[in-house]
Amino acid sequence: MERIAGPEDLSGLTQVGHNIKFLKSRLWGGLEPVPTTQWRDKELNNPEHFTIAHEYLTSVIAVFEYLNIPQIQKNMRDTFNNVSADLGEMQEALNARRKEQGVFAPELNLPALWEQFIRAQYEVMTSTAHSWVLARAAELRTPIVEKFASIPTETPHTPEMVTLSARWNDLLAVVSMADFKIWLPMDGYTGHYPPSEIVAGLHNPDLANQEQSQDFSKLLIDRFAQRLDAARVQGPSAKNPNVPRHERLLMSSDLQDELRLKTRGQSPSPQPPVQPWIQQLLRGHQQIMSMDPQERKGLGFGIAIYRASKEISDNDWEELQRRVEAHLSAWGEGVQGSGELKPLLNLHWFDCKELDYDHQRPALALRSHYKELRSSDEWTHKLAPSMFLIVDEWAVKSYLDEKYMAMRRDQPGHLKGDFQGHVLAVDPDFDENATPSLNATPTSD
Repeated sequence: MERIAGPEDLSGLTQVGHNIKFLKSRLWGGLEPVPTTQWRDKELNNPEHFTIAHEYLTSVIAVFEYLNIPQIQKNMRDTFNNVSADLGEMQEALNARRKEQGVFAPELNLPALWEQFIRAQYEVMTSTAHSWVLARAAELRTPIVEKFASIPTETPHTPEMVTLSARWNDLLAVVSMADFKIWLPMDGYTGHYPPSEIVAGLHNPDLANQEQSQDFSKLLIDRFAQRLDAARVQGPSAKNPNVPRHERLLMSSDLQDELRLKTRGQSPSPQPPVQPWIQQLLRGHQQIMSMDPQERKGLGFGIAIYRASKEISDNDWEELQRRVEAHLSAWGEGVQGSGELKPLLNLHWFDCKELDYDHQRPALALRSHYKELRSSDEWTHKLAPSMFLIVDEWAVKSYLDEKYMAMRRDQPGHLKGDFQGHVLAVDPDFDENATPSLNATPTSD
């Protein structure tokens, strides 16, 4: 931890925009840049919102452009190698201790485990980002192709055609950038030996020498020539030897798919991997289910949620609970593993009417109560220890006050899905009196 974010060595820190930091953090956690439900709620597939959707796609690529800046690459590599050296010393000590104690077990190789972990981490980041960009770009292409097909061929230069052509070219460029820029190479990482074959997102020995635009143009010309030759072979009965406009569009995206095999090799899966936090909870559930029924009675995956609004009536409170529970049950569309996990997640509701706390600062006041709650015999293994939820006045409005939410949504520049029902998440161990950190982030996080 000292190597990654300790105050003793700040050489690995660099200032970075909050937009890049936010997306980088999501990708590091194995999360998609924008969940499927949120993308749909924002109506980002609506052609009217194409510019904003395009910005989302390019912002993901900007994250990897940042991570591949030579100095950032060096910082990440140096931090990795320093940690590897530390683990090498620990390994020697642990193996010696095991031998002295007569433990009959294979010798530990901690640097190898560290390399395996980071390699898996990078693979999750690159595959999640790449598959997400391609999936969203494919969705944005569909209405463009349909519109192209509906426009008469005798009117090829209308303003609408110009707009559609520009958008199609933007999407071709985004997909090409995703193929060539969403990489996290590990050259120079201690213990990492790049294979001879291509590993999507991690290793292509000839990536720098590939010219995507030249290869794409050559393939495109070849395919058009093949289509025209096929039309001529049909003879006089062929009504139109030209390739229809919308088919030419589809051909260009097909060629990108063909070139991708050359650039990235065979991708592990067209779908993003199961998010690590979901994997962790599902493994924990498997361990619980392997226990004796009596032992697992007090175990669970619960989240505490407090009623911290003194204005809400009991009837409205019951309605709000129903809406929050329904919101939770609707979560997880397009997220692998969510169907298995959702039945395990439970909200445990606590009414604050009987508690003596500062209503002006509910988060601060309820921290001490939650710390006692999570360590009690009844709840110690049933609640997430690192976070609890609060329903404050703003949360009540977001679920029950339609006029308030409509006013927020109707502000210029806001999309329909930008404001939805929400509750406040609180870190019970946050110390607001601690020294604020630098406005910088470790490149090795």
